Amino acid sequence: MSRTVFVLEPQAVFLPELSRIVAAAGGRVTTFSEAFDVIEIAALREEYALLDLDYALPGVLDGLAYFSGAAPKVKPIVLTNQHDFRPLARYREAGAIVLPKALSCTELTHALRAIFQGDAYPITHEPSRRLKTVRDEYVGIDLRV
Repeated sequence: MSRTVFVLEPQAVFLPELSRIVAAAGGRVTTFSEAFDVIEIAALREEYALLDLDYALPGVLDGLAYFSGAAPKVKPIVLTNQHDFRPLARYREAGAIVLPKALSCTELTHALRAIFQGDAYPITHEPSRRLKTVRDEYVGIDLRV
């Protein structure tokens, strides 16, 4: 049985490819939206939501909190280019699975398949080597940031 998926993607040009990837992973995109609509989100009956929150205004609107409040039974999967640890930690603390947009189509398909099967998301990304260089070079960097 395929998993039902809602897609929030502000750029409609990506919807056909995301639908293809979700289908290859064993899911089925049943609805999609280009913007937050609380009435539409509250009416969702899908099992998962693939959310592109890169266009939500940080500090003004926490897109995941907004979504989760409107559709608490839908499991969020955040697809993002975000590298700042604070928003990523907020997404994870809110129960979302976070996937980097840098994944190839094959990697994204495998990750979604693992999610749909209830397996842990396989980590395919290594931390940037440049970050290690910066940390080694500048000892005074506060790693808590």
